[in-house]
Amino acid sequence: LSSSSAASDVYKRQPRRHDVPISIPMSSSQLRLHNAIMSEEKLRLEELEHAGQRIQLRDLKKCYMHLLQLASNPSLLSESLDFAHPELLASILEEGDSPKIKWACDRARKLASEKKKVIIWTSFVKNVEIIAERLQDLGAVFIHGGVDAGDEEDQDSREGKIRQFKENDECYVMVANPAAAGEGISLHKVCLNAIYVDRTFNAAHYLQSIDRIHRLGLEPHEEPLVEILITNGSIDEDVHSRLLSKVEVMYTALNDEKIGTNPIEYDEFQDYSEDEMDGLLLIKSIKGAN
Repeated sequence: LSSSSAASDVYKRQPRRHDVPISIPMSSSQLRLHNAIMSEEKLRLEELEHAGQRIQLRDLKKCYMHLLQLASNPSLLSESLDFAHPELLASILEEGDSPKIKWACDRARKLASEKKKVIIWTSFVKNVEIIAERLQDLGAVFIHGGVDAGDEEDQDSREGKIRQFKENDECYVMVANPAAAGEGISLHKVCLNAIYVDRTFNAAHYLQSIDRIHRLGLEPHEEPLVEILITNGSIDEDVHSRLLSKVEVMYTALNDEKIGTNPIEYDEFQDYSEDEMDGLLLIKSIKGAN
């Protein structure tokens, strides 16, 4: 078999998985800040109109990160020294927890009450640590790029934390970012639940992280549940649509007939790279904002 045929066969034999998008409304202050950022970025892109799309793309990176942080946990913006809306941000911080972090923690407690383990994914290191701290009573452990590899007997090492999650019946939660823990970990024997607090346009990180709990070897009745938090009206909606399209392309290349998502047409961007297409779609979203 060719490598693509072998990969296709593996995916066809994968157990069923349930992916459930969860709509999370913005708080009132979060919505005001989101609208302010979008309005400013729209004006800036109009000023750059004459410069061409690739120059616009190079100028978009900071806005992209701010929008991801705002949708995930607005307090992350306080680490940005050049952030231009301190009063709006202060209003958000007074409101307390990010709606997404509150939902993820509440859901983890519900699963733990049912004796179910869960892995919570977020792209931001500060989020990883915040969520793990909030869920210490559930024995939460965390992995990100700052956690060193080591002996599994060392509970502070990456391997030690993985072992604790797998073997300790009082450890119900692992919090991780896909860049650090998306590969090389098999959790499907102990965990069938995943929560995505946020995602980026990186489809490889997303699929690799899902595969930690969705792997060959599960029993027919063991069907992983993946809950994806999507902040209403935010960049999350663009990320979700783009990832659906990328996953569709990947599985189509593997001749996987099980996948039923609807591909999105991007013919107008065919001369651009994948990363540039991500940015162009975000530009369209910003320019179309009210």
